[in-house]
Amino acid sequence: MKTALGTLFTLRGVERAWPRDDGAVIFERRDSDRLRAGRIGHDGGVELLPYASDPALPELSPSLPGRLVVHRMGRRAVVVGPGKVIKLVRPGRAQSIAEKTRATAQVFSRYGLRGANVISSSAANVVFTILPGVSLRTVGDDARKAWHQFCDTWPNMAAHTDLADLTIHTGRDEAAVLHRWFSWAQAFHALPELPRLGRAVAQVCDALQHHGDSLVFSHRDLHDGQILWDGSTLGILDVDTACAAEAALDLANLRAHVELGALISSNLPRPHIGSSRLSSSTPSQASAASHSYTPAFATAVLDMLDNAVARSAATSARFDAYLRSARLRLAFVHAFRPPAQAWLPEWIDRYLRDDHR
Repeated sequence: MKTALGTLFTLRGVERAWPRDDGAVIFERRDSDRLRAGRIGHDGGVELLPYASDPALPELSPSLPGRLVVHRMGRRAVVVGPGKVIKLVRPGRAQSIAEKTRATAQVFSRYGLRGANVISSSAANVVFTILPGVSLRTVGDDARKAWHQFCDTWPNMAAHTDLADLTIHTGRDEAAVLHRWFSWAQAFHALPELPRLGRAVAQVCDALQHHGDSLVFSHRDLHDGQILWDGSTLGILDVDTACAAEAALDLANLRAHVELGALISSNLPRPHIGSSRLSSSTPSQASAASHSYTPAFATAVLDMLDNAVARSAATSARFDAYLRSARLRLAFVHAFRPPAQAWLPEWIDRYLRDDHR
């Protein structure tokens, strides 16, 4: 299965890619400043979809007003237009997204957080309001107040939210996610040292499946690109995956992404670091790949997150297991993203050595 991955790394403009069980890879490619989705078969053959078109997403169209900012072939797309965001999915999937978004926005509002409001929905799309602000990934040192506010608010909100209508995501479920990503990395020979990383995966999966903490409200894909700051209020993006899970899940994933942001920032030209300004942004900007973490600021954020963990329902053993899982998963995910090759070996060396905790 080397062929698909080998072809992927010869294509220009590829930003993200995802492996498939059949040996194929689907990808997003920037083509003349327009996002295109494509697929590379196990034999290396490339299929590039027309702009804003996808047979599996019947309501995606080039005529939609706005800019296509996400297109995962056959799965979903996001168009940002004037005053609204349109999420396009396979038929039958939009209703649950709309319901979860409405319920989560109500929860957030009780704790001074902001979630997107649903404007309308159909069988295959959901239209949201645009959340104001800039992601904590890109805003830089100006976000100290935002991080303080998040770390003060999130553990309390998570612990006191009614879990009755949420699906449950256990440590066993999280172990399955990690093992699936390792299996893809192994099948595609995507990383060196896979036997050693496989042993680490086995240890973490074993730890995740035992002695879980109590469950709390969880985002399940919480990272610094999902949290927006407009100078006074925090907004949270993409609550499709909200569930009941251990407190360590969100906080460990967030910490791993901050660690990753700090590493990437250290490899950027200095003018890019700390250059973001607070302003209204679209989700495309909020989820951009750029990072703004000076070493001192990254250390301060990690200290704040440690305090949040201490105030949460997460025990140290569970947080350690989820953090190791998040670091491993990030390595496997980014093994399929060409821009990551500049820093991925350093990530593995720094955070995935046997003696690193």
